[in-house]
Amino acid sequence: MMEKARKLQRDGNYDEAMKLYKEAEKIAQTKSQKALVLRGFANVYLRRGEMYKAQKSIADAISIGEEEGDEDILTSLYTTALEIHNTMGDYDACVRDIKMGLKYVNNANDKTKFIFHNMVGIFNFYQGKVGMAQREWEMCLDIAKKMGDSSLLAIVYNNLGEVYRIRGERKKALDYYVQAYEQSKKMEDYHGMAINLLNMGLIERENKNLEMAEKYFRESVELYDKHKDKAVGATSYAPYSLVLADEKRYEEALEAAKRGIKLAEEAGTKAEMGECTLSLGYVYEMQGDYKKAMQTYNEAKKVLEEINNKLLLSECELHIGRVLLKGNMKEAAKFHLEKAKKIANEIGEFSVAQKATSLLAKC
Repeated sequence: MMEKARKLQRDGNYDEAMKLYKEAEKIAQTKSQKALVLRGFANVYLRRGEMYKAQKSIADAISIGEEEGDEDILTSLYTTALEIHNTMGDYDACVRDIKMGLKYVNNANDKTKFIFHNMVGIFNFYQGKVGMAQREWEMCLDIAKKMGDSSLLAIVYNNLGEVYRIRGERKKALDYYVQAYEQSKKMEDYHGMAINLLNMGLIERENKNLEMAEKYFRESVELYDKHKDKAVGATSYAPYSLVLADEKRYEEALEAAKRGIKLAEEAGTKAEMGECTLSLGYVYEMQGDYKKAMQTYNEAKKVLEEINNKLLLSECELHIGRVLLKGNMKEAAKFHLEKAKKIANEIGEFSVAQKATSLLAKC
C-alpha cells in the first residue's frame, strides 16, 4: 500500500496518494510504520505547497522515529525534513537536519544513503558551495551505479549537469541533462522529465538557440500542466518567460512569469518565488520599462537575501547593475556589478562573473 501511495505521489496524484497513506495509517502497528506514514503525509503536503502541514507531519514522524531508533528510517526522516526546510528557506533548520542525519546515515541502506547525500548536495549547491555539492553528488553517482537504479541515476546526472552549467561547461552539462532525461523517461518520472527539460532549455538559451530552448521549456510547462506539481510549475514558468522575452513576445512572457509567481505563492516555496520575480523583472527590462524592472529586481533580491540563495542573488545583482548602467548611473551600476562578480566568484558561477566583468568595463 505504501509503495502504491508513493507511486501515485510521484505521478502527481496527490489526493489518491493521501487516501492510501490514511488507509496505511489505520493499519500501522509499529512506531516505525507510523513514522513512515507521517513522512508520506509530509511529502504530499510538500508537493501541494502546504509547507506548515508538511513541517508538522515530519516533526511528528521524527518524534515517533526517535523512540523506535531505526537508523535507516531516521536518516530518511531527517532527509525529508531537510527537503522541507530547504524549500522553506529555513537555513538553521537545514543545518540541524544535516547534523542529525549524519548521526545515522552510515548505518542506513544504500538507497537511503543516496537520498540523504543528494539532499545535502542540493542544500550546499543553493548556498553557493558548489564544490561541496559536487562531492556529495559524485558519492551518489557511485551508489546509483552500484545499484543500477535508473531513478537514482536520473537524479544525480541532472545534479552534476547543474554543477557544470554554472561553471560554464555547457557541453558537459547538456550531456548530463540528456542522460538524466533518458533515465527519467525510462521510469516515466514526469517530475524528473520536467526538470531535465527545463535544464536542457537553459543550456540552449545560453547557446543562443532560442527555438530549441523554447521547445524544451514549453514541454516542461506542459508536463506541469498535466501533473500539477506547483513547485515544478513555478520552476518551469520562470525560464520559459525569459526565452519568450528574448523573442520579444512580451505579453506571453509577462503572463508566464506571473503564472510562475502565483504557483510559487501557492506552493509556499521562496526559492521559486525569488526566481520567478527575477524573471518578471527581466521581462520588464527587455520591454524597456526600467522603473518596473528595478522595483521587481529589488523585490526578488529581498526574497533571495532572506533565504541566502547566492546562486540567484549573483544574477539579481547583475541584472540591477545592468539596468543602472542603461540609465547611465555608472557609480551605482559599478557597486552592484562588483557585488555580482564577488558572489559569483565565491560560488564558482563563472558565467555571471564573466558578464559582470564585461559590464564593469563600461562603467
